[in-house]
Amino acid sequence: MAQQVLDLVGKAILNEIRQLLIGDNPVEEPIRYVSEIDSTSQPPSIELRFENTSHIQDLYQRLPIDPQINVYCALSASIRYTINQYKPSDIRKEREVEVYIFNDQSAVELIEEKYRRDEPLFFPVLRAISWKQPLLLVGDPDCPTEMNLYRLGYREAIRTIETILYSHYDPSMPLIGYGYANRQFHMTVFNQGESPKVVSIAGTLPGTGQFVNLRQARLVSGGSPVTEKPVVNDQLQPVVVETRYPDSLLEEANRQFAVELTEENAKRLLNGQKTDVVTTSDGNTGKLYVLNTPDDGPQLVLQDVQQKLTLKESYLGHIFSEKDKANLHKYGDMGRVAELIDKQSGQKFTGFIGVDKDTKTLTVLRADVIRPKIERMSHLKGVTLNGLQKQRLIQGKAIRLDNMTSKAGTAFSAYVRVSAASRGLRFDHIPNGTSENNGSATASDSIGNHDTNQGKTATAPRTKRAPKANP
Repeated sequence: MAQQVLDLVGKAILNEIRQLLIGDNPVEEPIRYVSEIDSTSQPPSIELRFENTSHIQDLYQRLPIDPQINVYCALSASIRYTINQYKPSDIRKEREVEVYIFNDQSAVELIEEKYRRDEPLFFPVLRAISWKQPLLLVGDPDCPTEMNLYRLGYREAIRTIETILYSHYDPSMPLIGYGYANRQFHMTVFNQGESPKVVSIAGTLPGTGQFVNLRQARLVSGGSPVTEKPVVNDQLQPVVVETRYPDSLLEEANRQFAVELTEENAKRLLNGQKTDVVTTSDGNTGKLYVLNTPDDGPQLVLQDVQQKLTLKESYLGHIFSEKDKANLHKYGDMGRVAELIDKQSGQKFTGFIGVDKDTKTLTVLRADVIRPKIERMSHLKGVTLNGLQKQRLIQGKAIRLDNMTSKAGTAFSAYVRVSAASRGLRFDHIPNGTSENNGSATASDSIGNHDTNQGKTATAPRTKRAPKANP
């Protein structure tokens, strides 16, 4: 049900925008919504996002304050009206998150910020989640278990020294205790009417991790499980989850390059991402991706593997400084957010520039892709993130976090920043025994800290200065 309601909400938002903002104004490329699947949870969560919004954002920002507030409120009211029209069985509110739960064990999550003057048109974060026969991904180095719990509808309830207890929106779902002890990660599953069951998870897991069946409290052997089909309500038409590009591009890849893509690479290609390095029929190697051309539509492109990185003076409208070039060559990331221009549409956007280590070419991570993920993170490797730290990450700045827990269960400190090269966050480890002296926000930073040595004349021992965050 949540998946179908998400589709209807997307249509409602577009209808409101047409009425309130577009009107008779010419639009270079129509705005559209895409339902993207996040397969790290099973059943997968689905997030609603919008494309080609720059023109609409400009129209919105030109409005005076009162009409701008009217647009914002009308959009917000339309979303809630559309969701409530299909009678959720329960509604939960936690700060900026509203959860609309349906009786088929699915829910729509709505994350909405407060109105701010001179901000781009606000498109709330909307996700559909389901928890029928829930399978939790654990041990994936790129997807923290805590984040995957969140994607299944769990929230932190109680935190102790070694274990965090998570509760679900649905009281019939098991409580989850997750933590590290005796050099191993443990998950305790509390299903109603059953004794607690402990699932031990090795500190280092091969591949992309393993799945835990929460109903049975056991690891699932084999590869990724088959996802269930969405429930169809008689009052609604079945919804086909959109990918960014049509399946016909897979046949084109086979015809043009004689490449048979794996299921994972096919999914990446159709959602606008690059594949892994593939070898074509003529022996060339590179990554396939889709280029949207104004005249010919989506076209397949092979990003060739280069022997070394070659930088021009500018890239997508951004002129490189000498420090930018040095950082890209040395670290594989520029180390800051940049104002860029889409060379196909001419639209401006902000993003992070990095180096694809496989092809030795530049790659871009859009800020609007990584921002919602950072905003939803409550913890990072066991350390609580505050609002200031999240904001610094979104701005491309480094933050220092202490006492994080590695996959092996050891504590470590690092400078953390967004990395286009890794499509997520990068950790620059800090050697033990160093202290911070560069003003970065740390996990222990808090407003109004008291100096326990105030008024004392004793001189503190000199500490070793921490290395600067790289780049």
